Amino acid sequence: MDMSTLKTMQEAAAAIGSATKYIGAANLELGKVALPAMKSAVGNVPKAVEKTFDTARHGQSADERKHAAVVLGVGVVAVVGLTVATVAHFSHKIHKSRMVRAQKRQVAAALAREKQIDETIASAVALRPADALAKDDAGEDLAFAKEPGCFAMFTYDHDVAADDAAAYRDVYVGAAASMLEGVRKQLDGKGNLYVFADACYKRPVQVAFFPCDESALLDERARLVKALGADDSYNAVDFPNELD
Repeated sequence: MDMSTLKTMQEAAAAIGSATKYIGAANLELGKVALPAMKSAVGNVPKAVEKTFDTARHGQSADERKHAAVVLGVGVVAVVGLTVATVAHFSHKIHKSRMVRAQKRQVAAALAREKQIDETIASAVALRPADALAKDDAGEDLAFAKEPGCFAMFTYDHDVAADDAAAYRDVYVGAAASMLEGVRKQLDGKGNLYVFADACYKRPVQVAFFPCDESALLDERARLVKALGADDSYNAVDFPNELD
């Protein structure tokens, strides 16, 4: 066996020794994905390599040296394979850990969003079905709705429970010197056409009222649009600086 071959084998042995140090440092984790026998082999690799390398270099016969060289080559492949498997395992764990953290952040954000919507709707002075607001009803006191303020018109699917106000499908937030007149303008088709279409198709529509000073209408409207996500719904096609 020539010296270049021996040098190559020596470099391979050194590489194995280096690799097994890193694998050895990860023994606890590796044990979860490798057979116990494989862990034992990892621990014995440096000694086995040293012995096999000596045999390949100083063996008594050519066959013995050749056999040792083959074993050494197989050892290189085995350790490299274990190294790759270990790296892949930890890469997967890191990726999985990042996914779990991302999911937790998404859940936390969703819960915070739901809480914000619930609190915003709860702050309304009243919540009424839209079809009860189209005209004055002698049995309904709507004096509060004739004051300046903002209103939110929530559209629901037909199978949504009436007591789950936050489970709306779409929402429009308006502002007017008279909240009631602003709502009726929408129901008459003189405002947001999506709201009018929902009313025409008899979708369940609930209206929440948020009175405020007339001078603060646009600011209050902007706050409600953001809190209720209306800028991703019917207010996306609206003019934010105009009153109803």
